[in-house]
Amino acid sequence: MFLSWDVGAHFFVSEENSASVTSALKIIRKWEPNWQPRYMLSDQSSIENKSINMAFPGITRGEQNCDVILCSVHIMRTWKLKIYVKETEAKMVRAMHNRTQIGCDALIEDTIATCPVSPVAKCMPKYF
Repeated sequence: MFLSWDVGAHFFVSEENSASVTSALKIIRKWEPNWQPRYMLSDQSSIENKSINMAFPGITRGEQNCDVILCSVHIMRTWKLKIYVKETEAKMVRAMHNRTQIGCDALIEDTIATCPVSPVAKCMPKYF
């Protein structure tokens, strides 16, 4: 017999801080104590990333493999704020939309190489 299911949960907090987000994740985890998520979708938030590691300590100890996937809407919003050169911004948006198509790697590499904002260019590779 083959069993497969996906856990999905949402929560709302009155304050987005590590304590409330960690608490919400721990409540969700109580529903299935043996749950070891392989992926989590998160906003581009250090609070959420820290809370995920606190609620699932096996991740930081290397006992659990869980990738945190950042929401592309939030990433794009941040890049639009940080990349003030319109040509580079347009290339980055095009690269994000073409990520799964042939030739996208060259477009991404070109965008990073020509980005005039050094801190942004340095952080781009970790999102691709």
